[in-house]
Amino acid sequence: MNKNALIKVSLFSITIAVVLSLISLLFMNRIMSIQGARFRDEFLRFYASSIEQKLQKVPADQVSQHKDLLRMDRDFRPPMMGPPPPPLAGMMPPPPPPREGRPPHPPFKGPGGPGSDHRGPRPPHMDMDSWIVNGQGQVLIYKHSPALAQAWEDLPHPTSSKEFVTTENFFRIGNPTIVIRLNTETELYLIIKEPPRPMLGNLIITQAILTSAMIVIALILAIASLFFYMRRKSLEARSVLHRLEEGDLKARFEIHRLDEFGGLMLDFNRMAEEIEKLVGRIHATERTRKQLLQEMGHDLRTPLTSLKTSFETLQIHHDKLSAEKRGELFDVLIREIDYFKDLIEQLMTIASLDEPHFKASTERIDVMNLLTQEVRHRQHSDSKIKWSLEGGTVPPVLGDSHLIQRLIRNGLENAERYAESTVDVRIHESSDSLTIEISDNGQGLDAEALKTFGQRREFRGRKITKNGHFSLGLGSVIMKAITDLHNGTLNIENRLSGNEIQGATLKITLPTSK
Repeated sequence: MNKNALIKVSLFSITIAVVLSLISLLFMNRIMSIQGARFRDEFLRFYASSIEQKLQKVPADQVSQHKDLLRMDRDFRPPMMGPPPPPLAGMMPPPPPPREGRPPHPPFKGPGGPGSDHRGPRPPHMDMDSWIVNGQGQVLIYKHSPALAQAWEDLPHPTSSKEFVTTENFFRIGNPTIVIRLNTETELYLIIKEPPRPMLGNLIITQAILTSAMIVIALILAIASLFFYMRRKSLEARSVLHRLEEGDLKARFEIHRLDEFGGLMLDFNRMAEEIEKLVGRIHATERTRKQLLQEMGHDLRTPLTSLKTSFETLQIHHDKLSAEKRGELFDVLIREIDYFKDLIEQLMTIASLDEPHFKASTERIDVMNLLTQEVRHRQHSDSKIKWSLEGGTVPPVLGDSHLIQRLIRNGLENAERYAESTVDVRIHESSDSLTIEISDNGQGLDAEALKTFGQRREFRGRKITKNGHFSLGLGSVIMKAITDLHNGTLNIENRLSGNEIQGATLKITLPTSK
């Protein structure tokens, strides 16, 4: 992770932390406000009951003349402050007697004003703006301000006696307006505007600062841990890559846990295994190629020596040789030249099939049609071999038509070369593939030839067939390479009758395209 990315992640994390902290504080404020609203509602119920008792003594048409209905008298005590002492008729209640050993409390001269017997500042809920209005929203009595804090049409209207409705929002931020319907003969409403209050107290602000600080510190520590973890993994990756560059293909990551990085390391190890296998195949192919060239180099000396000897004989003793001898020498030269021609062609074919970029095409090939053409061509030739073809319509094969034709042709040529009198060709279909069977009635193959069929590394020089043709053993290599390119299989086995070999059968299996 570079420096810019780390800065961006840190800023984003801090922003998210602050936002989450603010949201949590808003919900905390809502919870505390709900708890405080319970005490407020109890006080307002008692306050509304006190006003209702006073209104019972005032005629309905004289309510607006009693401005002191909303005043909280000396004997006003909310429920949580305990019951007041019984007042004397026409006199103010005396102060409570001092406790033994303690002087009496001095009279309060604070914001409560003269005549207040409170021992401290009034609580906010005891000094609120309040109004008594009728059903049309007309203000009859007010405290502090003659005008409503909000228009009557914008306020909620309770429908039953002592019903509380408020303009509080979800998070209870701000100073709401409370409307209470009084239990009186005429339709009267008590409207109270809570005084402004801080959204969060000092304790909540302190808690918010601590929460934000802890979240930020935790995020910074997490980012730092992630940074050092990624740095350690980066150094480990460089070490593994350095070992791979030096040729150590066994270099792998040590995986201790399967998290996101563990998954990436596992994928890298799999890729390294595939690279190791690929390099191993390349080395094996190169060793096989070198071995093949060395063996073929030794074997090429024989036909080269034969060609040189034949040419020298013709050059020196041309006039002394009879026509029969000269014909034999020319036959030897023709066979040796054919040998070199076949050798060059087969080597070029193998080289082209070994190219990494070689890909089999996706042409749809009618294998039965190719077999029919090749067998028909051999039936009309001068060969003494009897050919037969069995099979019906089969699905096409996806591949390269030239390579498939070369595969079939090599198989038929090998069978014709070693057959005594007959070659039987059969083709049949399975669920997702087709199989070509080419059987001859020749001498079959020995155990070593069956084992090394299609393997170029087992080339051990040329062999002379029954008609004097030189066999290099490369035809099976070409057939195996073409079959592998088309995801098929190649197999050869001897045909047995009891313990006697009756010939050989070549099986070529290719996947079909339906």
